[in-house]
Parts: sequence; C-alpha cells; structure tokens
Amino acid sequence: MREGKQRIVDALMGSAEIAALVGGRIYHRNPPVKPTFPLITYSEIATGGDSADGKLYFRRPRMEVRGWGGDVEAMEEAIISALETLPAASYIESVQVWDPDLQIETVAVEYRLLLKV
Repeated sequence: MREGKQRIVDALMGSAEIAALVGGRIYHRNPPVKPTFPLITYSEIATGGDSADGKLYFRRPRMEVRGWGGDVEAMEEAIISALETLPAASYIESVQVWDPDLQIETVAVEYRLLLKV
C-alpha cells in the first residue's frame, strides 16, 4: 500500500492551497498527541481488488483524507482539488464531522485508488 499512500502524500504536499492551509502538517492515520491545528491525516479505510483466474491484478483501496480544524470548507475544496490530480483516483464523498474528544470540526474526504499489483 506504500505506493497509494505516497501518491496521496505527494498530491497533498504538491498543492499550494494545502500548504497555505496546513503547511507540512500531514500525518498518517492520527494527529500527533499534542497537535497544532489545522492539519491533515490520511489512511486506508477499506481494501478491494480485481482478480482473474485467482490472481490479483489491481488493488482498489478506499482512502480517507481528513482535514482537522481551521476553515474546513476551504480544506475540503483544497483536498478534493489536490486529489483530482491523481491518475486513477475516484472521489466518493465528503462529510463534515465534529470530533468530541478534540472539540474540533473535521472534514473527511473519501477516494478510491486503482493500483496495479
């Protein structure tokens, strides 16, 4: 899955809009213990694949990129814009969610990637 994660990170880090919103605060899975907001996390939330004759030819992981804090509407737009640059990436949905533990609004953006095995 490293290829998929790296593609996500490269797309996010290459976006001037993302840099303006979060700088370099992009983390795998969870924010740090004492986070500085706003920030972005990314993770694989489901796996999938296409096979023929018992062989796996493509992986289709479902990825979540979550913006934490700040202007979540601007973050949602910037994440979608950055990930639209990825070849073989399909937007699924976005949802704004209140995190009761951190007392902060977040936006979760979900994508499906198509990766050759």
